[in-house]
Amino acid sequence: MDDSPSGGSPISAAVGELEVPLPTAGFDERVDLVFRAPKRGRDQLLAKGLCEQQGWAIRPADEQEDPGRPDDQITYVVEVRLPGSRRGAETGARQRLLEVVGKHVSVTIVGGSLVRAEASDPMVTWRVFRESSWRNRRGLGWLASLRTQSGLADEQRTIGVAPSVEEAEVRELLGRQRLGGFEFDESRHGVRKSVGPKANETDEDESPW
Repeated sequence: MDDSPSGGSPISAAVGELEVPLPTAGFDERVDLVFRAPKRGRDQLLAKGLCEQQGWAIRPADEQEDPGRPDDQITYVVEVRLPGSRRGAETGARQRLLEVVGKHVSVTIVGGSLVRAEASDPMVTWRVFRESSWRNRRGLGWLASLRTQSGLADEQRTIGVAPSVEEAEVRELLGRQRLGGFEFDESRHGVRKSVGPKANETDEDESPW
């Protein structure tokens, strides 16, 4: 008898040596759940296959993730991806796992945690703009400056650098970086810091209460 789950294999992407299923639907939150299942081969295959069919990444848990695991069971960590807000995401993920896997395989959920994005390095975005021939003309310099600051002269070309990087280095980096066929020309282009939300800024750790 074939113990493999029915249905086609989901599309997956390799991360190192780990095959990670790509999501099959849009999602907002990611929750890691630790669950136990019987050691019987067909149950393991079915539980794993059902999770992967949803586009959820699943792997065997290590000893630290389930130190009290009984000898007759195996433990997995699955990343459940689901739509909705962060509030109640862990509870929703538990319910979803039981709906998808628990109907077919005896599972016991022994832990859960919202997946929190790792903090990224702060970056400053610089924008490239076309220099205007008006900038040195008497009475028209203000108009060239307004055109630049309003974004009307933007080349739709940006570069992100650390906050400590000065304008001269930004220009040098742009001269070396090739992207989208654009070539930075010191004689025709200028740079300015982008105005707007800070780069890499998120509100995920803020509480509305």
